[in-house]
Amino acid sequence: MRQHFSSLLNGMAKSVSLSLSVRGEKRSSEEEAGREAAEALVREAKKRNMILRSCGNVDAEGCKIFASVHTKRGEKGVNQDCCLVWEEFGCQEDMIFCGVFDGHGPWGHFVAKKVGESLPSSLLCNWQETLTLTSLDPDFDLEQDKKVHQCDAWRQSYIKTCSVIDKELEKNRRLDSCHSGTTALTVVKQGDVVIIANVGDSRAVLATTMDDGNLVPVQLTVDFKPSLPQEAERITQCKGRVFCLEDEPGLHRLWLPDGETPGLAMSRAFGDYCVKDYGLISVPEVTQRHVTNRDQFIVLATDGVWDVISNQEAVEIVSSTPERGKSAKRLVECAARAWKPPETNTPPPPPGVKRGALWDNIYPKASLRRPMSPVIANLALLRELDLSRNKLHGHIPQENLDLSSNELIGKIPFELGSLSRLNSLYLLENNLSGSIPTSLGNLSSLTHLTLMDNALEGNIPEELGQISSLFYLHLSVNNLSGTIPPSLYNVTSMAYFFVTANQLNESLLPDLGDTLPNLVQFLVEQNQFTGTIPVSLPNASRLEELGFSSNQFTGSIPMNLGRLRGLRRLNLERNLLGSGEAEDMGSLSSLTNCSFLEFFSASVNRLTGALPSSIANLSTNLKGLYLGGNQIFGSIPSRIGNLHNLIVLSMAFNLMTGTIPEGIGKLNKLQVFNLHSNRFSGEIPASIGNLTQIVPFLCCRKQFKRKYTINSSELSMTIIAGACSQ
Repeated sequence: MRQHFSSLLNGMAKSVSLSLSVRGEKRSSEEEAGREAAEALVREAKKRNMILRSCGNVDAEGCKIFASVHTKRGEKGVNQDCCLVWEEFGCQEDMIFCGVFDGHGPWGHFVAKKVGESLPSSLLCNWQETLTLTSLDPDFDLEQDKKVHQCDAWRQSYIKTCSVIDKELEKNRRLDSCHSGTTALTVVKQGDVVIIANVGDSRAVLATTMDDGNLVPVQLTVDFKPSLPQEAERITQCKGRVFCLEDEPGLHRLWLPDGETPGLAMSRAFGDYCVKDYGLISVPEVTQRHVTNRDQFIVLATDGVWDVISNQEAVEIVSSTPERGKSAKRLVECAARAWKPPETNTPPPPPGVKRGALWDNIYPKASLRRPMSPVIANLALLRELDLSRNKLHGHIPQENLDLSSNELIGKIPFELGSLSRLNSLYLLENNLSGSIPTSLGNLSSLTHLTLMDNALEGNIPEELGQISSLFYLHLSVNNLSGTIPPSLYNVTSMAYFFVTANQLNESLLPDLGDTLPNLVQFLVEQNQFTGTIPVSLPNASRLEELGFSSNQFTGSIPMNLGRLRGLRRLNLERNLLGSGEAEDMGSLSSLTNCSFLEFFSASVNRLTGALPSSIANLSTNLKGLYLGGNQIFGSIPSRIGNLHNLIVLSMAFNLMTGTIPEGIGKLNKLQVFNLHSNRFSGEIPASIGNLTQIVPFLCCRKQFKRKYTINSSELSMTIIAGACSQ
């Protein structure tokens, strides 16, 4: 069966080369071959019991995921919901596919089943084709685009897949999809990255742990309802209508230009061709999230659950289930009980609010749409107010407190400083302008202050240093200028400090490691900082992540960073680091003591010296090693294979010589291997055939003696390493 996968990719590679000169029948035949290979993968996965389509559990050891699945018929009759979990998606041990499909209309259960069967294999085929096309693009530089490449590949694949499935569904004469359809919410977990694609009003909610140990929900998707402004605008532009029936106040539906049909409660779906020309689309929203050890689980559920269960309630139900294999069943049963008519004379809920859905009016993405009353500032004992992810608009009134992910404009009111008992203030992801009010320094009980992703300008107020309890400060992605005020260096409780993507300048306090001893993450990337990297950093012994990239730091990399035993990420790229002496590489040897290190980049600096053989002793947890764009010489250590978890190894644009060692073949998780523009010689070692995960081309700018081809159970790709003038 593994040969089918190679055939799939061989077919794709051929179709790519043919597409440069020949379109038409050959292209179609290659695409058909790819589709057949993907379907063969599905058949093989079924034989190996890797696909679950009904209630049950999946324990996917390869990608460290446990899945609990349950579905139940509601009061309407036939169960139109379908679900699917595919372990080792596409024969990749670290990948898993999960999806829920909610059918509606007379043929909804058949449409949901058909889409659930077609989408995974079609997605797999398009994903691999997208990777192949991208790797052949001469203008594509994976090292520079690595942050967006993975998500972009999945986004393109999902968009193409959904378009193809919707067109094929329309042509299917066995299904009447004119007045029937289905939503689709799917998740692909690939390593520590989760890709979420949503068509419709199902919802994905992540449960993550806060610093205080509490489990809180993070909504990963938007409920695509006709009432959303951007959805309603599209529908009306296409001559469709959006309104509520008299007996359903608050419940907006999609209608034809004339007549009260079909009345869809979602604005995106497969099928429903009677309104496809009037604003209904099947285009997915595709997003990604990097999961950390704080993230516990993701709940995927249809609107039948979310209409009566809030995000917080769902997280509490799942987390409190003694046997995790029964967590999905318990959540569905709680929703079913909430739908049952009350046994007492309980008053009905307000118009437009379904019973049990109260929490969705104050938790993320609830669809609040009006300016808030200024009297909210009279809540003198207020400790936290969460109105994030709504549609609040306009200015923040001077006696008001609003939160993240809205469309708020204007300045942050000075009067916010009067809420002296406030513990958390979140105003991120708005369009707020002006400067940060100095009055915020009066919030003496504040522990979390997040103002990221606005248009704030001016200096960071010195008064913020008066908040002695401040634990988390996030001011990234604004237009702040000046320096970090000295008073902030004295807030010893500070653990998380983020000012990335501003216009801050001058140097950092040399002894910040002494004055901020409890730092866990310190990110000052994409600014205009100068001076040297403080040598006092190791005194903040809890540090796990340091980000100094894209500034103008000079001097040597501190030799004592190896004392940070818990360091996981160190990003120094795109600075002016380097003394011009051979000792520049000594700091790399010191990092061998950082046994948890997962990412290290010092690319695009002025580092000089021989690559130390001790890099083979770096943490075995290391996944990314970036040293390109320096003046490093020497050869690749023969023991490089010790770094068996490496995914990216980039040493391009240096002065390295010698041969590529056989030990490279031990890096069987390697996906990016970039030695471009060095002085390597000799033959490419045969062991490179073991690199079954390689996506882009290995392009060493030197005339190697042969062309080498990888043919494996999981990848087929030609590595070209010749005919390049130096």
